[in-house]
Amino acid sequence: MKFFSNLIKKCTPKFLLIKMYSFRALFRYLAIRREFKGTNVYCPCCDKHFSDFKVFKYDTTGLHNIDFYKNTSLNVVCPFCGSYPRHRIVCDYLKKENILLPTSNILIFAMPLSYKKWFKRNNLRYISADLFNIRADMKTDIQNISFDDNYFDFISCDHVLEHVPDYIAALKELKRVVKTGGVCGNNGSTPSGIKNNIRRCYNYRP
Repeated sequence: MKFFSNLIKKCTPKFLLIKMYSFRALFRYLAIRREFKGTNVYCPCCDKHFSDFKVFKYDTTGLHNIDFYKNTSLNVVCPFCGSYPRHRIVCDYLKKENILLPTSNILIFAMPLSYKKWFKRNNLRYISADLFNIRADMKTDIQNISFDDNYFDFISCDHVLEHVPDYIAALKELKRVVKTGGVCGNNGSTPSGIKNNIRRCYNYRP
């Protein structure tokens, strides 16, 4: 099944794939409205209320320690935009701090749908970057970012650094292209070694 799915992606023009994704999202939303109708919880990313968040099915193959989440609610995924708590925290922070303007230069690596919903709703222009996602605005390597120094006001990396072969090079590139006084958000499962190098590279405690 995955083989045929990849084949369709390769053979279908990009604009048609984007249309297909849009129609799929619309049908999904219509189904979600019935199942999660209510106002108990709110998602700041897509600006919608639901009866509850969806259950996140943790990987039981060893990636997650299920015992760790024994007393934790698994209802954490937005039914509409798929946001996790980490996405909602970022969007809520950006809204409350009001640090972004329509003229801000924004770069988002591995952009989740939830961020796209929030940025679009707030009329903020952005550049989405990814090595593999065809829906990204540009294909670029975070270890060699093709922009001038001090170019971006805000950069977001959502679960990227832990997958990069040379994350030190990536950190140096992020520091190079973010403006002095700008914000670079590194969000993800970062081992202590990466965290320490982030502190050394940016000279602050994340």
